[in-house]
Amino acid sequence: MAFVEYKRCQVTSAVQVAEDAARLAPTVSFYQGVLASYYEAQGRQQSAADLYAGLQAAPATDAYAHLVAGDYAWRTGLTETAVSELQAVVAISNATPLFQSLAHAGLAQIAAANGQPAAAIDALSASLTAWPGNADAQARRGDLALTAGDAAAAATAYQQALALLADYRQQLGSDSAALLEVTIPAPGPGDAQPDAAASWFAQAQAGAGAGRTSAAMALARLGYAALAPATSRRLNALHGQPRL
Repeated sequence: MAFVEYKRCQVTSAVQVAEDAARLAPTVSFYQGVLASYYEAQGRQQSAADLYAGLQAAPATDAYAHLVAGDYAWRTGLTETAVSELQAVVAISNATPLFQSLAHAGLAQIAAANGQPAAAIDALSASLTAWPGNADAQARRGDLALTAGDAAAAATAYQQALALLADYRQQLGSDSAALLEVTIPAPGPGDAQPDAAASWFAQAQAGAGAGRTSAAMALARLGYAALAPATSRRLNALHGQPRL
């Protein structure tokens, strides 16, 4: 019911339903995590922070709690805490393949943002090993290839990501899959501009070397768009600190 109200943009009603669920089942971390995200949507940052702190203190075997706590820590600039929480999920031997995959993907995102592409690639490989249907992890492989100026590898990775969307949709829902799909470039007609692409890629590499990861990613996407103008949807996607 809370999800229905939230999708109808009835945030206050969604919060009330989520609060009832959390009150009736206070030990179920999923309800706490949903309520925390709704508090954030309402701008009730302290209330959300309190719930996320509770999730961080959850039993070590609660993969969902630590995954969500890691996501929140990353989004709020607490990188060390985020890494610790995500590594805790990876260490849970009986965690579901989905949670294992999301945790590895989160670690890859952090590594990439910190200018560690090799570590990011390794983490994405682990993510896809845990759950081969993680289209987002596959798309991030494309992002790393873009940052490195390898348009061909990026195109291959993005095509592979698109092929995984059906499995991704089944596991994470239609909304998440649709949002991801519109940000993944797909080959289309258009005159390539190799000289412009080479310039963008050179600037991207310079930006990455200077530690300007976000700028480097944006420049690399411009390079890819120059090679295939009709595939610039991912260029137009919001870049920064998306949720894990």
